[in-house]
Amino acid sequence: MPLQIPEDVPTELWMNIFESMDNPTDLCSVILTCRKFYECGIRSLYRNLRWMDPIAISSGLHAWDESPQLCNDVRSLKFGVSTIPAWYPATFVGARGTVFSSQFMGPPDGRAVHPISMGFFRSGLSQDLFAHGPFYDTILARVATFTNLSRLILKDLLFTDRLYSTIYSLPALRHLHIESCVSPRRQSLTERDPTTLPITELTLLNLRRALVSLAEPMDARHADDDILPILSLGRARNLRTLRVDPTADIFNRVYVVWSHQQGVWAIHPPPDLEVLHLERKGVVRDNGAPQSVSETSFPDRAVYKLLLRCPTIHTLTIAQSLPQHTPYPVNALPNLKNFQGLADTVPIVTRHKQLDAISILHSDTMTKFMDTLGSVAHSQPNLKMLSLECGRWNDELLHAIPQLFPRLRRLHVTYLRGGPTELEVSSWGPLFLSRLPDLHTFQCYEAPHPSGHSDPYMPDPRPSDDPDHPYLFDNTWDSIESEMRDLLIPWNRFCKSLREVQLCRKWKMRRTYDGGRWDAVKVKGDDFEIQETFDY
Repeated sequence: MPLQIPEDVPTELWMNIFESMDNPTDLCSVILTCRKFYECGIRSLYRNLRWMDPIAISSGLHAWDESPQLCNDVRSLKFGVSTIPAWYPATFVGARGTVFSSQFMGPPDGRAVHPISMGFFRSGLSQDLFAHGPFYDTILARVATFTNLSRLILKDLLFTDRLYSTIYSLPALRHLHIESCVSPRRQSLTERDPTTLPITELTLLNLRRALVSLAEPMDARHADDDILPILSLGRARNLRTLRVDPTADIFNRVYVVWSHQQGVWAIHPPPDLEVLHLERKGVVRDNGAPQSVSETSFPDRAVYKLLLRCPTIHTLTIAQSLPQHTPYPVNALPNLKNFQGLADTVPIVTRHKQLDAISILHSDTMTKFMDTLGSVAHSQPNLKMLSLECGRWNDELLHAIPQLFPRLRRLHVTYLRGGPTELEVSSWGPLFLSRLPDLHTFQCYEAPHPSGHSDPYMPDPRPSDDPDHPYLFDNTWDSIESEMRDLLIPWNRFCKSLREVQLCRKWKMRRTYDGGRWDAVKVKGDDFEIQETFDY
């Protein structure tokens, strides 16, 4: 039976429906059902792009020439394609998708290539395929036509001067994410003014200093100089959010520098910085890449000097222990409202401040965790949001939290090992959450392991992650929605203000009013949702 499309539904409504579909696979299946859906949904399909494989890019690049108006619909792009000189031994992809290998011939000027440089050149990348030079230029030329691109994530690639030029040519770019990228020699890049960038959010994680030179022995003294063009992106005039780890020493190299003429430290903080995340260094694939000097003492004096000069910051994350040799400036950040840090860091940073939200990262022992909660409750009696990362599940937390923080609006608890039973979950509402009259959001679930691997003591995958039949405790339910709705029945009478409950990583329950029906909502998996959101 052919598909019958209602004629009285306006095209604009169909387009809004397709815009709300977040799964590209489902969207592609829908728009292939008929010409009407194709014409209404093709723009939404190209809204979020993922260009990581040069072969896949070559197969679809002709579509942009046939429909150039689609370039205006791209809003986000994840890009991970690199190129290297054709004389280097590697496997290349041409413009028509042809794959060919090149033998080592050496640079055209006849200079000798040191074997150490060759080894470090490939150590920073996990790619097996590289775009051939002309094809790489064609790809970036197409990216430059995405005039409405607002999110750009660059991951696991080799920076080139052409890539820098493309970044500076995007007029609507607001969020720039750079992760696990290798920097070339600074001399090979054109000098540009980063203050002209329109970005408001910048992320720099796991920056690689492996590549020093193609034709010279590796000299670690140049490593930090070569990465400076990437760090200089933090000088964007409208920067509001900055997220870095110890590999991005943006504080000592860009914001706080020694002035030889005046003989003092010159501090140039972003004038409107509001959110600062100092993350832990991620997992590194190889141990040969040279480290930055500041990695061993991060955060250091330069970070503290910046905090003293940035009264506009209201959200701060410090995912490392504070150095013992440098005291934290307790009079910094007078407008701080949200903080995330380790258990021993939270009392120091939040001292003499009234905060709205606190997130405590993983602690080694439950004793230290409870001591920190007691200290925070004494100094923050009106806390609105509390987030906790536990190594092992312990029901003592839910016994203590209602007594320590009676005015909470949102409670977020994650754990790596163990977990509550079905009977315990059913009793949470009457026993604990009923003592939090303002609580509207409650989240308690097993978090993914930080290393990306499952718990060795729990080798089986989580039942809630089963794509075919997800469930929490009982697989006889027809859906996870029915199971979670049944678990929340004892909560309805006692939790009048509760509107959202999340008991597993991929699903959450919502209702619009007291006594309303609980409906399941699938949690969106987004490359940019990589930080605790302080929504309360």
